[in-house]
Amino acid sequence: MTWKLLLLLLSVFGCAASQLWQHVDPFIGTSSSTVPGTIAGSGNMFPGATLPWGMVKVGIDTAFTGLSLNLADINAGYSPNGNMTAISLMHVSGTGGPPKYGVVSQMPLTGTLVGVNLADNTTYFQNRSLSEEVANVGYFKTKMLNGVSAEMTAAQHAAHLRYTYPAGQDAHVLVDLAHVLPAFSRPGESQRYRGGALWLTQDGQSYSGYANYATGWNEALPWRIYFCANFSTPATSFGTFGYVYDYIQPPQPPIIRPYLEVSAYDTYGLGALFTWSGVTNATMTVESRAGISFISREQACKYVADELPANKSLEQTIDDARAAWESEILTSITVPQDHQETNTTLLTMFYSALYGTAVMPSDRTNENPLWNSSEPYYDDFYTFWDIYHCTTPLWQLIHTPRYVDIIRSLVDIWRFEGFLPDGRSSNFNGRTQGGSDVDQALADAYIKGFDQVTSINWHDAYAAMKTNAEITPFRNLDPDAFDGGTKEGRFALPDWHKYGYISPIYSRSVSRTVEYAQNDFALYQVAKGIGNFADASLYLNRSQNFRNLFNPNATADLTKINAGMFKGFLAPRNQDGSWNQTFNVTNCSGCSWDDLTYEGLMWEYAFGIPHDIAGLIDLYGGDAEFVRRLDASFVDGFSSTASVGSNNGAGTSIFNPGNEVSFLTPLLYNYVRGQQHRTVDTVRAVLGKFYGITASGYPGNTDAGAMQSWALWNLLGLFPVTSQPVYLISSPHFSAIDVRLKTTMVGPNATNQPAYLSIRADGLSNSSYYIQNVTLNNKPLIRSWIHYSEIANGATLRFQMGPNAVSWDVGELPPSYSLGNYTV
Repeated sequence: MTWKLLLLLLSVFGCAASQLWQHVDPFIGTSSSTVPGTIAGSGNMFPGATLPWGMVKVGIDTAFTGLSLNLADINAGYSPNGNMTAISLMHVSGTGGPPKYGVVSQMPLTGTLVGVNLADNTTYFQNRSLSEEVANVGYFKTKMLNGVSAEMTAAQHAAHLRYTYPAGQDAHVLVDLAHVLPAFSRPGESQRYRGGALWLTQDGQSYSGYANYATGWNEALPWRIYFCANFSTPATSFGTFGYVYDYIQPPQPPIIRPYLEVSAYDTYGLGALFTWSGVTNATMTVESRAGISFISREQACKYVADELPANKSLEQTIDDARAAWESEILTSITVPQDHQETNTTLLTMFYSALYGTAVMPSDRTNENPLWNSSEPYYDDFYTFWDIYHCTTPLWQLIHTPRYVDIIRSLVDIWRFEGFLPDGRSSNFNGRTQGGSDVDQALADAYIKGFDQVTSINWHDAYAAMKTNAEITPFRNLDPDAFDGGTKEGRFALPDWHKYGYISPIYSRSVSRTVEYAQNDFALYQVAKGIGNFADASLYLNRSQNFRNLFNPNATADLTKINAGMFKGFLAPRNQDGSWNQTFNVTNCSGCSWDDLTYEGLMWEYAFGIPHDIAGLIDLYGGDAEFVRRLDASFVDGFSSTASVGSNNGAGTSIFNPGNEVSFLTPLLYNYVRGQQHRTVDTVRAVLGKFYGITASGYPGNTDAGAMQSWALWNLLGLFPVTSQPVYLISSPHFSAIDVRLKTTMVGPNATNQPAYLSIRADGLSNSSYYIQNVTLNNKPLIRSWIHYSEIANGATLRFQMGPNAVSWDVGELPPSYSLGNYTV
């Protein structure tokens, strides 16, 4: 029996009873809080239909063309006020930068096509009636202003679509292989169509083919996707068309020709038009079932036949999708029957976030076109720079068997391509924003029980991590980074190995130094575990290299927010050992690829050493001074606009809730005895101010579930410290909640039953949320953290809450290198 089937059987009762999908709102994170109707600064969430980690993510694609001030990249296809250009089967969710996917598309059209250029979507795109737009788990519906409605749902490799056309007008479906999501911000990195082929059947009821595409955010080489689709009723007329392809300038209108089998090279667009004429006074409905494959047309057609047979209704497919989400994802964390939560806002925030953590990556097992392997295969890691902080630790705890497969896939990518990915999509590694942050994800899993999972070859996994630590990757040129080297691995290793820090001859030198230190601590953890003690010592020492950038004279003036002066920060250093003076601790000039730090200020990165927070406290002058720095980080009024770009920043404090660099910062008060209550204040303030259940309910790009997982952990009252088996305690938002732990379902002592972490908060209310005392399995807990081993096989964590802050956290501090308790 497979683990997926087992989990489905385990949760059938809960699935039927809970209907937790009703608490999920996929529209959260789809709109801007500052420019209504756009996605500028939004979560860039994908609101269409998919399965957990589904290969097909079917949704609408929109464009702002012609609307002033709205030329933002629409990464997930959806924008509130954008004109609909197509429905496509491949998307990502929550990402930034030049868009990826929006391919394998259909566009329903109606009436006369006079004046329509089939090769120019600005001549046929349609706005929608937002009041009639619906998104929930496994289902999306929109209605265009021309009267056509489109409904859609998804299976693993196929999409089921239903088009309802107005009465008395011809109905059409346009297929344009050149359709992609374009990049307005950086046209040079925009996706490009690179040729394809089409086969139409003689009865006008189905078609298949392939198309090639290139570039996008990860600057990928050309790749191919196959497709196969059918219609519920044959078209009355149909044909194909071609045109000279220009991804910027639309061509002349193409002519429909009766060619049923046709191919086009990479500068020639290709498409098809299907028409149903003679529509009566009644509305007409056309359904389409479409599948995709990276292997062949035949495989795409087989997916349609197997997953969406002709006798399976759209409603049945929707029900199956919801059942999959209920059984594997939504029932993994539940409120017990005797503590029913009545706060619907809290439930919607929580389950929408839980949903958002399982949209990416994409499970493409048996769909790897690059090599033959019996290992699982996942793609669309976007990126580990974003998700290693708290998303992968969530998967490890509640989606354990699935995460085992993901790790096996990562190691297999290294076996055949030579490097682990930091980012990856369309079967191509890219890009690396800082260090090799997949290392932290692997180490975090290893020290939380995965070392006992024999299906993971940990010697290979460690070899893959060591490749990152020792081998400089081949330089790829990148228009955004002056030194290139952004495809994979750690390109700045020459400086790291020679000087123990990264100098400004490399881009992002300060943030890379911080991340490389984290990376090497991750290698230490695995090297120690597999018994390679020489390597363990080497990488543990390298994990302290961040100290080589500590400039005791670097200053920050925060008198404008009445926070005073601060001295001593990580700062750029030249190769000759002298301090580089061209920096500002609280201004990064955009925090982009060419700057000293990436998507975060030097002030923020000064807290970015989770394996040695105690060491940072010493560098910064002790407990009181460290707390003063933390306090200053959260004072509003520091800046009037986000300092790291509209898609990556939120608020006016130095602390940036819109980016992962600052994820751990609100909880760092836990590293000072008696200050955990400040963590409570800060986390609750961030959740209350920047997270919600409106369409603008996230503080920036959600980055493939990163923002959602931050919210989830803090709503539970815990937060992981990556690469350590440690969870910091914040403050629960539920009086009772049960976390289903699948950690018991892997390893040598695996069972077919999950365990549960039961969290109880007695006395919790809107005015009573400070921790008074804590017990773990009925034993008093006086430290502000718990160890993975204390909960892995199930546990009860009970809080007594009260209206006043107390210093209950007087026990052992969380592990840090400088305390000597980092090996736990």
